Amino acid sequence: MIDTTFTAVSKVIVYDCSPTHEARIKIFCESHHLIAVKPQGKGILDVLKSYVDLGAIFLSEDLEGCVGGGIALGQEIHRIRPELPIILRSNLDSKKLMEERSHHKFLCAVYNIDEIETLMQTIDEHIFCTQYPNSLVRGIEEITRTTLHHFFDAVDIEVATPYVVKDRIIFGELFSLIPVESSWCKGYMMLQIEEANIREMVKLEKIVGSDNDLENFRVINDVLSEITNMTWGGIRNRFVAEENSNSEVATQIPIIVNHKNKYITFGTNTPQLCFKYTLTNASNQLKSFTLYHKFVFNLYWKPDRFSENEPSVSDLVSAGELEFF
Repeated sequence: MIDTTFTAVSKVIVYDCSPTHEARIKIFCESHHLIAVKPQGKGILDVLKSYVDLGAIFLSEDLEGCVGGGIALGQEIHRIRPELPIILRSNLDSKKLMEERSHHKFLCAVYNIDEIETLMQTIDEHIFCTQYPNSLVRGIEEITRTTLHHFFDAVDIEVATPYVVKDRIIFGELFSLIPVESSWCKGYMMLQIEEANIREMVKLEKIVGSDNDLENFRVINDVLSEITNMTWGGIRNRFVAEENSNSEVATQIPIIVNHKNKYITFGTNTPQLCFKYTLTNASNQLKSFTLYHKFVFNLYWKPDRFSENEPSVSDLVSAGELEFF
């Protein structure tokens, strides 16, 4: 029987003019695996221009100081981040709520605060629409942590709770992409980092020879390439059976990358499963970098076919877990 007990979280922005209603929304979010955040200082549009990976946005219809209220703001958000579900709180009755939703196609849902629990279906359909086997998620964490320690042995690694996003933004300047394909999935694995931070960590860890020019971006690219290959190799050996590779789906979808806007699209609305790793040098707490590890199964996803490979004796011997005598 497949293990599907893992429940991801998702970060959402809550932008409401009523402290009382904000409190109700926060309780709802906490009860349904949503991490609610509120813009402070900057306006919400300024926040969206920075790197904040999100699952949805909660707005209220009546926003102080906002011409046109939540409707106008929602339209602007949809223009710049159309992949994000926008959920609007309104004071209208149920019938008029339906009319409001029908009139404003960009809205994912419109609700009254007294009926906030009706959003459960919306949350499931638009944010948590993909289920991930627990052993897959935990296995990815374990393999990635082991890989990172192989390259950076003097670091402390903090792993955030895995989460899902509908965003398509890219973190940092360095980005690796490798196809993921098996009998139960087909998509891509990504690693995203900031070049300057990993360069400093490479210097501290001395993972490349002193003869290499660390100011040459190709050296750092090679490090990311090796991390990507080793991580994917571990995942493939553990979760992908070569003899059962997926031959059912030959479809390919163009991948579009817009470097100027730090944006990537895989041609579908499939959410991304994300892991965030923060590496801090144990001897110098000021030196750290963040790595985002993301998966999108946009071409094929059959978690009911998922299975974990049983290691062979030769695999265990190679890994040093068994010894012949």
